[in-house]
Amino acid sequence: MSHRHLIKLAFFVCALNSIHISHAQESGYREFLSSQNGDFAAYQTAQYKAFSEYAAAWQAAQKAYLKKIKQHWQDGRLPDQTQWVTYSPDLNNRTTVDYKNAQVVIEVKNQKDQQKAIAYAKQQLEQLATSSVNQELKKDPVYNANKASQPTAIAEQKILPEAVVKQASKQPPIKVTQQQDTVKVVYQLAKPELLSAQAAKFYPEVQKQANKYGLDAALLLAIIHTESSFNPLARSPVPAFGLMQIVPGSAGKDVSKFLQGKSILYSPDYLYQADKNVEAGSVYFYILSNRYFKSVKNPVSRIFLSIAAYNTGPGNVARTLTGTTSLTKTSAVANQMTPKQIYQHLYKNLPYDETKHYLARVTKRTGEYQQKLSQANQ
Repeated sequence: MSHRHLIKLAFFVCALNSIHISHAQESGYREFLSSQNGDFAAYQTAQYKAFSEYAAAWQAAQKAYLKKIKQHWQDGRLPDQTQWVTYSPDLNNRTTVDYKNAQVVIEVKNQKDQQKAIAYAKQQLEQLATSSVNQELKKDPVYNANKASQPTAIAEQKILPEAVVKQASKQPPIKVTQQQDTVKVVYQLAKPELLSAQAAKFYPEVQKQANKYGLDAALLLAIIHTESSFNPLARSPVPAFGLMQIVPGSAGKDVSKFLQGKSILYSPDYLYQADKNVEAGSVYFYILSNRYFKSVKNPVSRIFLSIAAYNTGPGNVARTLTGTTSLTKTSAVANQMTPKQIYQHLYKNLPYDETKHYLARVTKRTGEYQQKLSQANQ
């Protein structure tokens, strides 16, 4: 990691030492910490069982739907962190919103007339201009098969900025290909850039939570960018949900204890609300930095540890530094190292390449967002 990024990170961590959290939140979290003793083990077992059952039901629904899809599509795909994938009721047409590459891909089966396929694709693209998270979830068999995720009152939010979709619909597709009886039509949205229209849509909530918890908005934007490419319908097989990819049974447990005073198994409809998701992700990062790694003296070091822990959990980060899950030992070791040494040690020794790359990407993007936001405020 470059010295430039270390310097940039030093600017945004200073706020962590002056944050003021409400008495209710602090007392709730103190209760959570004290509950680590006594009957908490039994409680934790019950929580783990509840999430395991919940995750198993979700994954079973995914497997069943994917089996149906593969009867029509050899490369059957489901939504993931950076792509929203939806099929027509007969499963013969597929629309993919690729947030990472800012593209919409429409595939039409049983169609050899490319002009008809393009006309259908343009119609599907135009529908995305007004499509909301609510509307898309109501059509999603996996979501609706899970009883725990029956929709409540998700705040109305568009899956893409209307102006961006309309602009794309006025342009011809950038690619039209045909393979056997399937026509694939690709439209380019506004090219990905920092603070793109999709990112800007969530920036006010990001700034609100950054101010509330003493975090830098650039850091939160970097995490969202890396987790979901600003896909409000993001999901992973774990399952994790939403912009900041909250796992109900781990991060969600810590966050709900902090916010609501008790552990709640957050449902997808809760986490698909952009404001709730950004709040949950911000709180989780705050907990990692100011609770799990609170004894690490250097604020930049805490940030590096917390970024890695956001992806892989504090236990794996502790093991990387000490070979144990002891946070006390981890802090002691970290306090003998410079931030640059901690970053390099984590990048070299973390058990998963995914987390190594995650640490590098979030660090780099934080610096980039800082620069972009600084320019916008000048």
